[in-house]
Amino acid sequence: MLTRAVLRQCRHVTNFHLYPFLYCAASIGILLPASSATWAQAGIDYSLPPPASTQRNIATAGGPGAKQPPGIYPALAIGYTRQDNYFRTLEEQRSESTLSVRPSIAYVSSFGPGDGRHALRLGVAADILKNDEFTVDEVNSVAAGAGLDVALGSRIQLALSADFVDSAEIRGAPGSRDDIGNTRDEFEDKRVGGTVTIGRPSNRVQVSLGIATSELNFTNNEQQVRDRDTDTVAAGIHYNTGPKSTLSVNVERSETDFRSAENSRDSQQDFVNLGWRWEATTLTSISLKVGKMEKDFDDPARRDYDGTGALGLVSWQARPFTRVSIVGSRHVEESGIDGADYFVNSLLGINIRQDFTRQFSASLFVNANEADFSDDRQDDTTDVGLGFRYRLSRWLVSGLRYSHIDRTSTDPDGGFDDRILSTYLSVSRP
Repeated sequence: MLTRAVLRQCRHVTNFHLYPFLYCAASIGILLPASSATWAQAGIDYSLPPPASTQRNIATAGGPGAKQPPGIYPALAIGYTRQDNYFRTLEEQRSESTLSVRPSIAYVSSFGPGDGRHALRLGVAADILKNDEFTVDEVNSVAAGAGLDVALGSRIQLALSADFVDSAEIRGAPGSRDDIGNTRDEFEDKRVGGTVTIGRPSNRVQVSLGIATSELNFTNNEQQVRDRDTDTVAAGIHYNTGPKSTLSVNVERSETDFRSAENSRDSQQDFVNLGWRWEATTLTSISLKVGKMEKDFDDPARRDYDGTGALGLVSWQARPFTRVSIVGSRHVEESGIDGADYFVNSLLGINIRQDFTRQFSASLFVNANEADFSDDRQDDTTDVGLGFRYRLSRWLVSGLRYSHIDRTSTDPDGGFDDRILSTYLSVSRP
């Protein structure tokens, strides 16, 4: 739903390569008609990338969506990761090996007249980590999510969601602190929201109204000064130009209040944008939102932002066995770095997946991230890697990933270079 960490800015681990795709896909969906809203099982995947620090490091992980058949979906993933630069510093680089175990379960149900006009989705996942050397940094994580879609007659659709995450920020994520010690910053994130869409899905015009609230609490490292509440309201008018294409005009406002009297970064953020969504096939689609974004602080001494905001995701089946995903986004986020009131996070990435057989596939990914801070600091991060996936049976999948992450910064202490090799084995219901 609205501004949920799905967003993203959410998945949580040691590399970046899929995070932008998940974040944008979730974010773009918040003001589309309820029938096409994005929902996924809440969870964490330590083989995937860390998002920006304040849009939450845990996003909703891939799980059963609205079109998934009703049922119970248990899963268990075991991963092993070798990281060259665990603390992500330019100075003394320390390597680490991590064993991760991720049990999860999701429940999908449809009910109501006919084939079921209403849908209920529940999901919970946990991550249990075991480091080889830095055991003090073994932060176990839990994420849970719920979604409910209800058709109120033929003209009104209601979509509700709730998410809870107990985890820790990852080192080196855009906007995160540079001077994190032996233990990462742990947090709890609670979010609830809802969107009502007025108008039949077959109508030419639909109107959507949404509201969401979130509560973020840091629980260690004396980071409580960053605790905050965020309330979001949104509205959109959607014009269906055809059975698979929609144009929209959207208005979103978020108000962020920091609880500590020592933090005067309370602000209002507006995003007025035009959107377009086109679903050519189940495997080829485009979602775009481009417009004007403003961030105004209550404290007149702080530097406001007035510029462009954008979110875009292209999924393209270029050939029968080749899939291409392209993502781009530009968004203003809260900063965890001292001296910066916010940063503008720009992402551009491409992922190419090639299916060689029914069992074996490979993916090549390239991502670029530019973080421009209000204090004129700039971080540029590139992430390049390759992944392989082999389906041993209908319920058993193995994989191997390698990525090279390099960040340069105008801050002498802000850059790092890291290489990550990970392998995993996943058991799940087909």
